[in-house]
Amino acid sequence: MRVDKMSMAVGLEARVPFLDHKFVELAMSIPEAVKTKSGVLKYILKKAVRGVIPDELIDRKKQGFAAPVYEWYHTKFGEYVVKEMKDFAKTQIFSV
Repeated sequence: MRVDKMSMAVGLEARVPFLDHKFVELAMSIPEAVKTKSGVLKYILKKAVRGVIPDELIDRKKQGFAAPVYEWYHTKFGEYVVKEMKDFAKTQIFSV
């Protein structure tokens, strides 16, 4: 749902291939002990894409997907946002 909303917001077409019902049925039929091996999550998926996707991507530490709001705020963009917010607040006070 998040991918769908975010992609639509910017007019981007996105696909979520792992939500195909046949793929989900196959994944659900695989025993948990086979899906994870020696504490490695997504073992089968990682094994399937080795040689196609670089190992450094497959084995990298999990990382979040967050907008760098702090960095944006402490640059010229931040100055712009503060100015716009103040101007907006002023117009709202007098329009009530």
